[in-house]
Amino acid sequence: MFLGIEHGGFIVMAFALFALSISALIAWVVIDHRSLDRIEADLQARGLRRRSTASAGGDGP
Repeated sequence: MFLGIEHGGFIVMAFALFALSISALIAWVVIDHRSLDRIEADLQARGLRRRSTASAGGDGP
């Protein structure tokens, strides 16, 4: 018996898989955010601006 539990190996593997999955999701979000920041900087360098900052008066769509 591992950890005094009959199914200890399964429990450890389940937690390890959970931690790996969450880590992969966090890494994906960070990589995607950096990619979008680069795209936004490129568009701003071309002279395009975000719509939310273009109309500070709140004219709406």
